Amino acid sequence: MKFLATWYPYDSGMEMQKLFAIIEKAEKDCFAGFELVPPIELLPEYLESVPFFLSKKLVYTVHFDYLETNLCSKNKGIREESIQQLKETIFFAGKIKAKVVVFHPGSYYIEENREDALRRLKGILPLLLNCAKENGVKLAIENMENKKQQLCI
Repeated sequence: MKFLATWYPYDSGMEMQKLFAIIEKAEKDCFAGFELVPPIELLPEYLESVPFFLSKKLVYTVHFDYLETNLCSKNKGIREESIQQLKETIFFAGKIKAKVVVFHPGSYYIEENREDALRRLKGILPLLLNCAKENGVKLAIENMENKKQQLCI
């Protein structure tokens, strides 16, 4: 059994029709699951397509669009916007009955201590876990590339 196909719009194209065709092919080819990476600016369009996603016999996971977000940023505006975008992604995942939302925790600044960023991340986790619970999904923190100032490497 094939387990998982994925859709990364930055490599594959942003058009929903391409996404639909790949999901249909994954289902036809007997894949059990499918991972989506919905760009935050397209979430309204993805939400309009919930009936399509639910019509497929696939187990979904959703990967948070981490480009230009930083959940543990010391910049309050960046941190709050990143949290809001992840909450919107969790809401979408709940609508399509996804099992898991995967996210990257972010990075910290060269001039600061890694533990400060970890404290900020730990501070937002209860909020994110409550949001996930309310939407019937689980959260998974994904390791990041092995670069300086990345959390969870």
